[in-house]
Formats: sequence, structure tokens, C-alpha cells
Amino acid sequence: MFWHRNKAEDVITEDMVKYVMAAAKVLKPEYRETAFTWAAIILISDGVLTEARKNILDRYAMLLNIDMKVAQKILVQVSQAL
Repeated sequence: MFWHRNKAEDVITEDMVKYVMAAAKVLKPEYRETAFTWAAIILISDGVLTEARKNILDRYAMLLNIDMKVAQKILVQVSQAL
């Protein structure tokens, strides 16, 4: 199965927020960063970090209690790896 994205997927939904908040409650801090990294990989799998995707990832970082400097470092690493 191939990963398929479309512009409609570049919005954050209430369910997405609910799931990220639930994950934040049970994940250790180091695993929160891993979850954020995977979210970044999925959202920018086509190599494009749009403003909408950046906003989603910023919100995920906030919900996962990840320092914004750490989140930015992760985004740079993911972008360079793609």
C-alpha cells in the first residue's frame, strides 16, 4: 500500500488533537519526541513543509510538551533526511 496525501489532510482535526493529547499522557518524554519525529516524517513525506503542515507540527509539539527549539531541530533533521 502506498502513502497518499492530499491538501485536505493538511488540517488538524479535533480527533487528531484528542489522540495526540492521549499519547502525551502515557508516553515518556523521549518517546514523545519519537512520536513527533514520526508525525513530521509522515506530514512532509513528499519533501514539502507547507505553512499548514508547520502549524500542525507546532501544535503537536505543544500538545506533546516538546520544547519548540527541540521540535525545530527535529524538523530540520527530518527535512534534510528526505
